[in-house]
Amino acid sequence: MDELEHRLRSALTEMAEEVPPSHGAWEDQQRRLALKSRRDRRRPAVMAAVAAAVVALIVTPIMIFQGNHSPVGPAGSIPEASGQPEVTAPPSSAWKPGVPQYIALEGEILATDPVSTGSVNLSNGRDFVSTYVYALQMPKGYSQLCQAQVLEGEPINGPQQAKYGAPQCQILAPPVNEKVVSWGSRDVTTPGNRPNGSVYAYVMSPPTDRVMVRLPDNSYAVSASKAVGKQFTLFVVYLNGPIKPIAWSALDANNKQLQNGS
Repeated sequence: MDELEHRLRSALTEMAEEVPPSHGAWEDQQRRLALKSRRDRRRPAVMAAVAAAVVALIVTPIMIFQGNHSPVGPAGSIPEASGQPEVTAPPSSAWKPGVPQYIALEGEILATDPVSTGSVNLSNGRDFVSTYVYALQMPKGYSQLCQAQVLEGEPINGPQQAKYGAPQCQILAPPVNEKVVSWGSRDVTTPGNRPNGSVYAYVMSPPTDRVMVRLPDNSYAVSASKAVGKQFTLFVVYLNGPIKPIAWSALDANNKQLQNGS
């Protein structure tokens, strides 16, 4: 027996002396081996869990740091989905571009929207006084064609109306039969409002689509603006010069003459 075998035998003897006596030594040894095997199997799983936790602790701060480059909304806000169409609020039905507010007096009803016939710049260079023509349904049942001047942006019959005078109106005559469409007309030219031209307003029943006027030189002009009401339509003709039409014709959409007048 060489020195290596001697040392090995001595070590085994010392280990055997430390093991308590047992009548089932073989079974005890098998249990110890099985227990050791289970510990060895659990160790890789435990180590894997620990490694995953370590990786999570390393990766999470990096992800949070990168996320701070994105826009941040208010606390508790829900981000909108990409591609969501922009929602806009519908326009108010009480407001129309270029149409001033009208304050009704003593039960009158606005029969057509006011139509602008021109404006003049005030001396301050900022404000404008505009002239409007419109039709009214009066409480007693008749209708009127009216003209008013008002500071741009202010309502007709509003607090500033007295500065520019009360609206001027004339009574309209309803058609007497189905062959008549005209309710009346008037010169709505305002001094200073159109210094180089004139404006005329005509009120016609359906199916009138436009109004054409004949001028003293036998040329013609056609209505350029209109406001449609329930009973009739208000037409406005703008003329290039201080002239007065000598005749007019009411035409339908097919250019058929419905009525002529002077």
